[in-house]
Amino acid sequence: MDQPAFLPTLGSGFVLVLLHRLFGFTAFYSHAFGIVLKGKPAVLIQNGRLQHKNMLWNHISEHDLQEDMRLEAKTDDLSKIRTARVERSGDISFIKTE
Repeated sequence: MDQPAFLPTLGSGFVLVLLHRLFGFTAFYSHAFGIVLKGKPAVLIQNGRLQHKNMLWNHISEHDLQEDMRLEAKTDDLSKIRTARVERSGDISFIKTE
């Protein structure tokens, strides 16, 4: 008879959970490993100018950036944004000009 697939599936899931915990623990104590695992923030807008290379590298289109700008920064005017970054979490943060 065939062995049920429940135990190997459960074991594989357990290994994945352990690896996730180990990587999280290591990233907490090692900034370099955290950068390898999570990446680092990238500037998408600098002084009202789009940084196309960083946008391409992070797979963020101009339309995606404009949508987040309207929702988060409450503006659609690029010149009002001093800096926008895609953070390690994947969120985009905006700093407006004063």
